[in-house]
Amino acid sequence: MPQTINTLLLTLTVLASGKATEICNDEGTYDFKTIVDDGEPVYVTCPLIPDPIENNFNISWYRNGSQIQISFDNKLRVHQDEYNLKFIPASLEDSDYYMCIIR
Repeated sequence: MPQTINTLLLTLTVLASGKATEICNDEGTYDFKTIVDDGEPVYVTCPLIPDPIENNFNISWYRNGSQIQISFDNKLRVHQDEYNLKFIPASLEDSDYYMCIIR
């Protein structure tokens, strides 16, 4: 019997703002479109990370204009780590706008 593999198109729009202070500079919008198999992990790196990587900054991720930062709890399906926003696994419900802020 043939096996059915479900795929989804995951679209993430990352709104990037650099060096948040009292006034936040808008550094642009970056669109990420990727096709992933349903249930596969996806990692998104903030496009503002300096090259070479310096250790004197923090990245915060937010979903769809929320004031609540995405959690660092790696037990959650969607979480952030030091440099990435992680979807483990990705789901169609994850399609949204995400903003990374470097401080």
